[in-house]
Amino acid sequence: MGQDDGINHRARCEELLRIAEEFEKVEDWDNAVAKYRELNELDHLFQGAESKLLFAVRERECFRNYAEGKALMAAGKYAEAAGALRKAKARAGVYKDTASLIRACERHLVQTEVSDPAAPVAARKGCLGLLLFL
Repeated sequence: MGQDDGINHRARCEELLRIAEEFEKVEDWDNAVAKYRELNELDHLFQGAESKLLFAVRERECFRNYAEGKALMAAGKYAEAAGALRKAKARAGVYKDTASLIRACERHLVQTEVSDPAAPVAARKGCLGLLLFL
């Protein structure tokens, strides 16, 4: 590889990194993953390309689970929403406002159980629910 090839290689790597980071800033994870993957294939050692790709893949999954959870909440499917939000939170540890959204889903589920007297006692959660009906 000649000097010009080395300069072109570095310039291409820097451009891919710049583009990927721009996508990352606006949380366009699909495009960020694509650019980091391209960079990783070109030179996996360039400024931690492989680590950046793994990070973007994880963030993309968290973002998808988070978006699914919010959509399910909007549709009134609180149990499913809480599950999707828990996946986002589990993958990232702390991800956006997942903890407060999960609590909101749980509050809706509890309110539904309390307002539905036909719900079987065994389906109700919490120890007090069982004690009150014994």
